[in-house]
Amino acid sequence: MKHRVSATTWRSLLLAIALFLAITAHAGGLVVCDNCANPCQIAARSGPGTTLVVDLAQVKLHGFEVEYDRELKRYRAIPTAVPAQVSSAFHRIMGLANLDASAPSMSKPLAADKGAVIPVHPVRPR
Repeated sequence: MKHRVSATTWRSLLLAIALFLAITAHAGGLVVCDNCANPCQIAARSGPGTTLVVDLAQVKLHGFEVEYDRELKRYRAIPTAVPAQVSSAFHRIMGLANLDASAPSMSKPLAADKGAVIPVHPVRPR
């Protein structure tokens, strides 16, 4: 079950990111950093352009505009707002993933208020 949640989350997240990248002309990328202490530093490593740092463990989404600083001779990340469409899609996807992960196991049927729950198992070929 956990594997399916992860795959669904990644597919949906990539779809949301594709929407974000279609909005911006030049994009640095997407970086996943769970329990990230300094997302700004992680974004600066991605190269120039718009970079999203995703923290799936804490359900956070950070946006940065990465540019090369000629005086310091290194990349620097400037925090920028994540478009509302991308942010809401990200939180909606993470909410669905949490609901799917907390779904009850099919091995223990539960009585519903309006009837019985009957688990259906697929037929196993012999």
